[in-house]
Amino acid sequence: MERMSADRVATLGSARWAAPVIAAAAVGFAALSLLLPSSTRGFPGHPLAVGALTVAAIAVAVIARRAPSRGARRSLLATSLSLALYLALGLLVLAPSSSVSAPVAARVWSVLWIAPIVLPQLAALSAGQAPRRWLLIPGIASVAAAIVAVAVIRPDVETVATAADLDSPLIADITSSLALAALLVAPIWFAVHLGRAPRDGRPRMLVLTVASIIPVIVVAFCLGLSVFRGQGGVDPTNGSVAFVVVLALGALSSAFATATAAEVGAHNARRIAVATVIVALIVAIVVAGTALVASSLRHGTTLSAVLVAAVTIASMAIVFAASRAIARMLAPPPVADRLGSLSARETEVLSKVAAGLGNADIAASLHLSERTVESHVRNLYTKLGLAADDNTNRRVAATRMWHESGF
Repeated sequence: MERMSADRVATLGSARWAAPVIAAAAVGFAALSLLLPSSTRGFPGHPLAVGALTVAAIAVAVIARRAPSRGARRSLLATSLSLALYLALGLLVLAPSSSVSAPVAARVWSVLWIAPIVLPQLAALSAGQAPRRWLLIPGIASVAAAIVAVAVIRPDVETVATAADLDSPLIADITSSLALAALLVAPIWFAVHLGRAPRDGRPRMLVLTVASIIPVIVVAFCLGLSVFRGQGGVDPTNGSVAFVVVLALGALSSAFATATAAEVGAHNARRIAVATVIVALIVAIVVAGTALVASSLRHGTTLSAVLVAAVTIASMAIVFAASRAIARMLAPPPVADRLGSLSARETEVLSKVAAGLGNADIAASLHLSERTVESHVRNLYTKLGLAADDNTNRRVAATRMWHESGF
């Protein structure tokens, strides 16, 4: 226990100095973007892209302090650093005086977007206490894809600035596909272990599952951009700015979910999970709708409308089914079972609560300290499934359970 406490203190200490350093660097890069001549400003220097990356880098560095484990804390700090580096390299490529370093920076920058996607997943896996081998799969796949891409893809400054498509060799496409497939490892691990988790641990596991799914949604949006550009007529620069914003927000959202998973009750966990399902389906509807409309316009607008309506209705059915499944998963056990899980002392304290006594009166009647009584009350609330964020008076709810059970 002492060693764990020392590790926690040491990691928190590193987070205290790392967060301000990353924040100062991100703000400096944002200020640097304003100094770029407008004629040299490509989409990496767009105010929305710079602002999103700056805010996300700072926020994730701050959020990392609340991470539940040392591994998760390190992964989130690395996420923050990768966002700041992505911003810095993009600005370096656009800087007029960086003609020598620009080609190297452009090659590294072209693959660095992988880091803010994979690292939040590693943080979620660490927070969920996944075995190390599960962390190695997405990590190794992503590093391999980045190394291959840097070696064989050579974007120039103009390509970066204008968001033009890159011609990538087959080996780069294969390794990138494997890296994207590896992003499914974390959601699969959480899906398997979510049902096995004890009921009081399911809200936490569900939120961590969401944290691992958010990067997959970001990638789906990235792949959807190719549909928008090819068939939706979206300007490449605007689409690339949108991707950078979504990349930053995705990293921030996943980091926040990981850091706060242990504090979320069943009520809010369900809301978060359902909202994530809805966002994922909105992305799917927009991408699929654009592709369907573009491919079916030659058959008339009626068919296009029918196809889009069918996709929308199917998505609504999925949201409804997912909401029901999540509700059943988070449903507390029967009241009798929950009351039976209480210790003898907790049952005695609950009987006093049900009789209308306050903590001070309970402490006096049982010859306990008031702090001990408060601890027993917190524990019995947890065992009864009464979370602090359920918008209910837990004392009244516990009293109702006691009387309705026949005790």
